[in-house]
Amino acid sequence: MRGIRYTLLGDGSSDRILNGPIQWAIRRLGCSIEIANWADFGYLKHPPRSLADKLELAIELYPGDVYFIHRDAEGFGIENRVAEIREAIDSLVYSVPIVPVSMSEAW
Repeated sequence: MRGIRYTLLGDGSSDRILNGPIQWAIRRLGCSIEIANWADFGYLKHPPRSLADKLELAIELYPGDVYFIHRDAEGFGIENRVAEIREAIDSLVYSVPIVPVSMSEAW
């Protein structure tokens, strides 16, 4: 039986650190990980701007079984961010929204 293939789509490069907790959670469920992708668009001359466009490109470039989509609440509220993620997904893929109320970066 193969392991889970997942892709993390974040707001920025510092969100890559979420791979650790994601992998921990997957393993706690008794699952193995076959592929852990980070949807990196930093190398593109014209990276996508909207969440829907980012997700569409992530599906094309980083195929997976599940997509973890990170968006900081940033004053919009968790409900609004989860709704934004759900709207962008539009039933295209299995996904898990990650919306911290406080910033995950520690400066």
